[in-house]
Amino acid sequence: MSEEILHTLFNTTSERLEPVIEALADQVRASDLLNLDDTPVLVLDPDHPKRRRRARIWLALGGGHWAWFFSTKSWKEEEAEARLGKITGTLQGDGYKGFNKLAKKNGVAQAGCMAHLRRKLRKAMVAHDPRATEANALVHGMYRVEKLAKLQGLDADGILAVRQERSVPLMNALERKHRRIPSRSPIPSRVRH
Repeated sequence: MSEEILHTLFNTTSERLEPVIEALADQVRASDLLNLDDTPVLVLDPDHPKRRRRARIWLALGGGHWAWFFSTKSWKEEEAEARLGKITGTLQGDGYKGFNKLAKKNGVAQAGCMAHLRRKLRKAMVAHDPRATEANALVHGMYRVEKLAKLQGLDADGILAVRQERSVPLMNALERKHRRIPSRSPIPSRVRH
């Protein structure tokens, strides 16, 4: 196939899928919980064809049922905000500073991501920050609670009950520990539930 035919095929397919993609994005935006994360990618710079610049590919997961990928030309919060539009549920992410403005503008709560926290705690442990060891143990405790709930085959109410009984005290201990960590530490600057 010629390059021109492929280009036409790609453009036609994109145009016809646009309503489907927008309907999918609307489902994500309307979800009770919106998980959002980005990955840097190198793209060709149209102003300098021999140079590359860093863009972002975002994954937005809505309520555990809907997945929507979108891209931005940079990591500027305005670009992500413009692509996301109006959101309604709790915004869960990795602590990207742009989420603060987005959550405030939409009047939604923010939640942290334990996987991102655990990764940063591991980095702090590698940097020999002794405070990270206890925090890491508390996070692993919360993962063990989730594993227990799964092994017991609990329904939503059962999972909530076991989290209230076992995870809440662990999270409270993590928050108390976190308040004593200086801002220059490699340990994350905020812990939220």
